[in-house]
Amino acid sequence: MNTTQNPQPLTYESVLSLIERSTIEFNKKLEAERVAREAERAEFEAEYAKRAAEFEAKRKADYARRAEEDARSKAEADARGADLDRRLKELSINIGGIQNKMGKMAEHIIGGSFYTRFAEPFGIHFNGLCRNREFTDAKLKCVAEADILLINNDYEMAIEVKMQPTKDDIDEHIERLQTIIENTPMYKNGEKRLLGALAGVIFHANMQSYATKNGLFVLVQNGDNIDIIPPKEFEIK
Repeated sequence: MNTTQNPQPLTYESVLSLIERSTIEFNKKLEAERVAREAERAEFEAEYAKRAAEFEAKRKADYARRAEEDARSKAEADARGADLDRRLKELSINIGGIQNKMGKMAEHIIGGSFYTRFAEPFGIHFNGLCRNREFTDAKLKCVAEADILLINNDYEMAIEVKMQPTKDDIDEHIERLQTIIENTPMYKNGEKRLLGALAGVIFHANMQSYATKNGLFVLVQNGDNIDIIPPKEFEIK
């Protein structure tokens, strides 16, 4: 017996129903895809907005930090500038004061008759002076120079003037005196005796003691006068 069922004949209504179902399914897929893409777009936009907000916040924070650093740097620069101005002003005043003191000392030693002050207490009768006295060797080459040289027939005194004499200044002047004596026959042969002195506007007591122990006279600025301190155990020969 034949059990095969005969196919249903296509009718206009069945074809239309099939097309309608296919269209509905297609539209559902399109809608699902649209919704998925809208969700993806919304997620992208949210992420973009988040990153944009973070970037803007960072930019503002960086700007605020830089502005704060710039303000701090400017304040520090202004403070340093004010401090520099103050120190330059103080330095200018100090230099002016030093120049005035050096000028007074030079005026006392060079001007008038300062050299006569060695006569009564020390028995040395200087009768004149010269400035920037150069001493030469046998070949007429300059070997030393004295700021001030006090002179007479038997004695001469080479004076070095310093703002604030140091140990090195004292040692250098002692060496200078030895060089002068070695290269000047009248000193080397004993025809004249060369004495040495160091003058200072600021002359600390320990440096004064070191100078006098090493055979130097010390000339110290004292207000409008100059004090003369002889070497230890000084004797006129």
